[in-house]
Amino acid sequence: MDITNFFKLSEGNWLCQKTFYDLSEQKYKSLKDELSIKKENMNMNDLKLISFDQQNHISYSCKWKQSQNKQSNIIINTKKNYIYTYNNKSISSIKEYKIENNKLTICSKRNNLFITETILFLNPNLRLATIIVKNKFESLFISFSSEIKLNNKN
Repeated sequence: MDITNFFKLSEGNWLCQKTFYDLSEQKYKSLKDELSIKKENMNMNDLKLISFDQQNHISYSCKWKQSQNKQSNIIINTKKNYIYTYNNKSISSIKEYKIENNKLTICSKRNNLFITETILFLNPNLRLATIIVKNKFESLFISFSSEIKLNNKN
């Protein structure tokens, strides 16, 4: 599966059960949420700071229902393996990705923290996701979620 097919399969509404675990405080929190992933038709030339080759990029919006309607807008560079997050036509983060089989791994660095997010399709209607946040010495935070597709376009 390539990145284009991965996101095409991700389009739709997902019911998510998430568990967050703070290793330093030994506390956890669980919640249910709904995620909506939708392909966007965006003119890449409208974005500031980076010039985009329109042909090698796809754009999506990811909106969480319970998390104060938090929305992420992303652009996937299908040639250079980067995912850009943007707000108000400006790039807010750049993350590297790799995809193999049905698994997408996204890596980023923020301040002195290393963040690895993995999303795995078990079948077209079921995904598992993990996030691990580390500093250079140890893991600080772990998140696990299961996601069930509510509307199947297939």
